[in-house]
Amino acid sequence: MSFARLVRLTVAFIALSQMALAQDAYQTIDNFFKLPEGRKIGSTAGITVDRDGTSIWVFERCGGQYCAGSNVAPILKFDASGKLLKSFGAGMFVRPHGIHIDREGNVWVSDGEGPDGKDPSKNGKGHQVFKFSPDGKLLMTLGKAGVAGDGPDTFNQPSAILVAPNGDIFIGDGHGGNSNARIVKFSRDGKFIKTWGKKGTAPGDFETPHTLAMDSRGRLFVGDRGNNRIEIFDQDGNFIEQWKQFGRPSGIFIDKNDTLYLTDHQSDAKTNPGFHKGVTIGSAKDGKVTGSIPDPDPNGSQEGIAADAKGNIYGSLTGGMALKKYVKAQGHTQLHDQNAAPKYEVDLSWPKPLPNRWVLGGLGGLCVDRQDHVFILNRQDIVDGDLNAGSLAPFIIELDPTGHVVNSWGDAKLLETRLHSCHADKDNNMWIASAPSGMVQKYTHDGSKLLLQIGKKGVFDSSDGTAKGKPLNSNAAQFFMPSSIFVDRQNGDVFVSDGEGNGGNRRVAVMDRDGKFLRQWQPEGMETVHCLSVANDGLVYVCNRQGSRIQVYDKMGNFKKNIEVPWKPYTLSADGKVKESGGSAVALDFSPDNAQRLIYLINQNNSEIDIIDRDSGKILSSFGRQGHYPGEFDQAHGIAVDSRGNVYIAENRGRRVQKFKIAQ
Repeated sequence: MSFARLVRLTVAFIALSQMALAQDAYQTIDNFFKLPEGRKIGSTAGITVDRDGTSIWVFERCGGQYCAGSNVAPILKFDASGKLLKSFGAGMFVRPHGIHIDREGNVWVSDGEGPDGKDPSKNGKGHQVFKFSPDGKLLMTLGKAGVAGDGPDTFNQPSAILVAPNGDIFIGDGHGGNSNARIVKFSRDGKFIKTWGKKGTAPGDFETPHTLAMDSRGRLFVGDRGNNRIEIFDQDGNFIEQWKQFGRPSGIFIDKNDTLYLTDHQSDAKTNPGFHKGVTIGSAKDGKVTGSIPDPDPNGSQEGIAADAKGNIYGSLTGGMALKKYVKAQGHTQLHDQNAAPKYEVDLSWPKPLPNRWVLGGLGGLCVDRQDHVFILNRQDIVDGDLNAGSLAPFIIELDPTGHVVNSWGDAKLLETRLHSCHADKDNNMWIASAPSGMVQKYTHDGSKLLLQIGKKGVFDSSDGTAKGKPLNSNAAQFFMPSSIFVDRQNGDVFVSDGEGNGGNRRVAVMDRDGKFLRQWQPEGMETVHCLSVANDGLVYVCNRQGSRIQVYDKMGNFKKNIEVPWKPYTLSADGKVKESGGSAVALDFSPDNAQRLIYLINQNNSEIDIIDRDSGKILSSFGRQGHYPGEFDQAHGIAVDSRGNVYIAENRGRRVQKFKIAQ
């Protein structure tokens, strides 16, 4: 295909009956949409899919940056082959912005600017929302032509439109700066109902309500671009929650399966640290990010986003003045049946050399955030002479998907320095656990602010408050050796496995989002409670390190089942006895498909990663071995799986992190 560039997008998914983890590639088709001779696409913020699921509607800026003074029709409809079927709307707009197709196939558009006192061609136009029939007949107009305002019948730079299934109309009114920052709701016949929101950063406030979408439950998703978040409301304007894991939203599209597509064309190290320009794909049900496509414009300008019934993705560029189609590339999908697991190989290109001749100590653990950035926990337990050759690496180091360091942080006055595990919650906040310790902590993503501390530093849940005291397993938000943390994406409850080593607590403790103790349970037969994670279906998986099994519970602590992870030594010791060398159930994570079909488990006894079918508990395959060469392990201690199915391993004695990718 002569016009195609291959953009790598790795997505793990489940096909419910026969297919499981998959790795896909998308081709970017640059010249799919065909225009008449001499006609070109202008700056385009608006693109969407027709009710037929195949045709594409585009609202572009008349071949340039504005439509004022132009006689070009900016509303375009293309068929599934990219052929232009119709166009209309010439001479009506100043600066086209949002577009939406309602359930009856009517076309809604917003004119995002108005008169500027300089260009007379803009006078008497702008700051309006229009409803057209599919054939281009004007059916309704909201707002006053050329009048900027914040009343019930005026707008100031309306950016987005959405019509609910019952016909109610929602307008995202505002585009930053001195414009409005609100949602305006009308009845199906255009009668004003209410408005909510104001300029600000608090929940329910807006900086730029740039894009709107609605999921299958009828929740309204508002892309508050200026605040780097999605805000979710009910249709009466009641705030539900906010998501920051998708980046800085310019466009949002939610399909019938509640797959969420978002465009971010502004994030960088200054504007939204830790995020990158491009398309982010995830779930509107639980907010999980599952994949991404880089922005095709090096300067970042992809604003509009849509997906057709076949899963093809369409993007529109403003500064780049182009339309893109992304299709799943043939021959690049590797499928595995239910009884198989993907094969892995070490990625020798990752990570890149650490800056400033950093020297690592043992790595206590690692985790992956919502953008597939990897956070490694450096215990700084270097040996004498190490710093003759370099400088001590920071406690917490953030690596991007290419393996480059993008941030580092950690204050010994706040942290307990024997770092053990971390967790990125749905808002991309970072949770840190150390063992031994009396506390767990929640930080902002960049580590600049401690947001919450549960427990007290230096005060242990023991008979004398120290690490030498008798463990109490108290009904309290105080800890002894917290080993893992998981924050429930639904209600914010905090699950902590408190039992990293022998002689400490042996429990799972649950707190609410504010750190208030709720409940606990003590898993039967565990000398140590070394790891914990909560699956999408609500089951809690707990590592019985010495017991060679994973014990599974519901969120209330009711036992469900055991997953045995037997092992045997390759070489018996001289006395013929089997001796543990760390346990066969040390740390775990799940595959990134929605069903989380696979468990990835660190088996320290055999120095390997076991891949387990989560439903049956069968070990499907393993990779790794003892050693110091690439692909080998010296006390693997932390594990994390990103949205693309890559597996990251942190080694304690080996003092390094490795990435394993699915072999092609």
